[in-house]
Amino acid sequence: MSIAKVYFDDNSSSFDFKGANISTTNYTTLNSSTKLRFEFGYYPTGSITTRYIDTSLFSNNQIRVCANLDNVVHYEQLLISATVKQAILKNVYSNCIVAGDYTRFAYQDALSLKAFTIPSSYYLYTFDDGVQIQLASLDGSLSSYVNLDTLDFKRTAYNFNVLTDALTFMPDPTNPDIIIISYLNLAHSNTALNLKIKRLDTNTQLLDQSTFASYDNFTIYFNYGVYAGVTNATLFQATLTKTASGTTSQLIKYFNNQAKNGILNGNLACVISLLLTIFGLSLTISRITFGWFGIFVELFAITLLAVAPQLWYIILLEAINVIILVYIVVVLVQQNYPTISS
Repeated sequence: MSIAKVYFDDNSSSFDFKGANISTTNYTTLNSSTKLRFEFGYYPTGSITTRYIDTSLFSNNQIRVCANLDNVVHYEQLLISATVKQAILKNVYSNCIVAGDYTRFAYQDALSLKAFTIPSSYYLYTFDDGVQIQLASLDGSLSSYVNLDTLDFKRTAYNFNVLTDALTFMPDPTNPDIIIISYLNLAHSNTALNLKIKRLDTNTQLLDQSTFASYDNFTIYFNYGVYAGVTNATLFQATLTKTASGTTSQLIKYFNNQAKNGILNGNLACVISLLLTIFGLSLTISRITFGWFGIFVELFAITLLAVAPQLWYIILLEAINVIILVYIVVVLVQQNYPTISS
């Protein structure tokens, strides 16, 4: 080896291992600088390999940096990432480092860190929330282009479940005073279940059940006829609390005595829809109101009403909003219709 030097990355100071004829030296930070650059030159070609080391990435007191004999072929490894990322490339057998720094050098549209390896096995590490993790093993006998972001993404397994659950309501064809409430969880993942039914006009809890033959499938016959004063305008709230994989979540739905249901309280949907229509259409000048802005306002108001129980006043408001929507569309078409004057 003809050259064996280590530099502070800004070249403010250096140490010559070859001149001192030693292979180990103590290191003290200079102006809080932790970045070092090693240069090794080899006979007889005069080639130089560079190793970038950031001592802040190493918790131990001694860092072993790889330096090889002459006539050894080196292969370039280019570690890249979209953002600045820590990377350590370590020889498995000699337990030394060929790169231990951040991807901080510009390379095309990414950031890079260059390392040189010999025909050997290496471990590639990065950090996740300050914890060092192994991304992959690397064959040092091949020049590689390694995307740290891609390896990090593939390292994490993601479980997607397209199966869902549903809480449905339907009238009993044999008894008009009974609502059939059914629940089905296609994923079969529940470990606990609780169903509560509350009457909203009197704020009375009518049902609180946690015992089921199956936490993923049940049918309940809810007899509202035993309660006084129930009319078509009476709303019930069904709250289903389920636990799956240690996570607890709730499914809330509203229904009336005709088994018409929605995911939004009817009174709340009515108020929000009215306010949205009144203030949304009067907020701007008429040219904008009777244009795309007015169409979006009405579509949003109709959507809010559609997810509420279809009571008579909800259906009435939906009809009014549809009429307004049609009128706005007609006005918008007339405004943009080309005319020919003679």
